[in-house]
Amino acid sequence: MTDLNHVALFAKVVEVGSFSAAARALGMPKATVSRNVAKLEASLGARLLHRTTRKVELTALGRAYHKEAEQGLSSLVPQASELRPPSRSRAERSASQPPSALARAA
Repeated sequence: MTDLNHVALFAKVVEVGSFSAAARALGMPKATVSRNVAKLEASLGARLLHRTTRKVELTALGRAYHKEAEQGLSSLVPQASELRPPSRSRAERSASQPPSALARAA
């Protein structure tokens, strides 16, 4: 089974272009990012990235996997607007509040 944390780390590496930049952005050691992406590759049985001393590049399989991963991750992470309760209309708010004279008397 694929670990979603590994997928998210892979997506971040691709987004920012390096393991170092991903580690800085996420506030974690570079070795942790690299090791977890390697675990993802091992679980898939395929290389997703070509690594050099200066940069990382997606393999053909990595490109396809990244596209699917981004779609999957975005469907798992709700948008902020989806988390807010629906706004109530002025009439609904008024109906749930006592008239101001009653509120002052209480």
